[in-house]
Amino acid sequence: MANANRKRFYKQAWFWRIAIYLLLVFTVMTPAQEHAAEIGAPPSPSALPGVALIILAIEAILYFRRRRNRKQQAEADRKSAERAALNARVDALEADGIQPMRTAKAILRDGEQAFFAELGTLHEMKSVSVRHGGASARVRVAKGVSVSFGGGRSTPETKLVELSDGELVATDRRLIFAGQTKSFEATLAKIINIEYFVDAVLINLASREKPYVVTLPKTEVAIFRETFRQILARQNNGEA
Repeated sequence: MANANRKRFYKQAWFWRIAIYLLLVFTVMTPAQEHAAEIGAPPSPSALPGVALIILAIEAILYFRRRRNRKQQAEADRKSAERAALNARVDALEADGIQPMRTAKAILRDGEQAFFAELGTLHEMKSVSVRHGGASARVRVAKGVSVSFGGGRSTPETKLVELSDGELVATDRRLIFAGQTKSFEATLAKIINIEYFVDAVLINLASREKPYVVTLPKTEVAIFRETFRQILARQNNGEA
């Protein structure tokens, strides 16, 4: 409510400042023009319109600058609130420990408990051939037969290729991705390491040469990290 009142005040103040400037200009200009007409002299040029335009331009610049600053501050406040909420969730997870939860897509085994389940997208690192520059030419060597020359060169590049949407699940026994067109599962012992990014986790498995990459909502990466840390801690302590 306070922000709405403040915005309304700024808009009204902007309107009234323009009205006052215009009123001052016409109040001063009109008598001067009338006096010139009475004595039969041409109206003398005045600097007031130019000054008024300069003032209005400055007011416009200040208005849009304040508006931009308010937007930037609102965005900063939103991100700060999101970080605070995420930190509170992580702190609660550290204090209360991981708790069993239901999965949306993955099917668990008898006695298996899920401690993290979130929708995400599965990707894979793949090498693709990329052709670079160079002009090409075709030379006819026989009837119906031609040979191409030039055309640049192909080099292999590694790219992240999307495989499937699905659900990433961490249980007390396995790491699972239950996807629509592509899925995987691995026991905790087969997980070599997991790398964490802003909105993704990279999973290296002993049974695969190339890692899997699962993109998640940014807020859930930190939750997955803490959950998986506790799962491994429980396993090392013989609690799993």
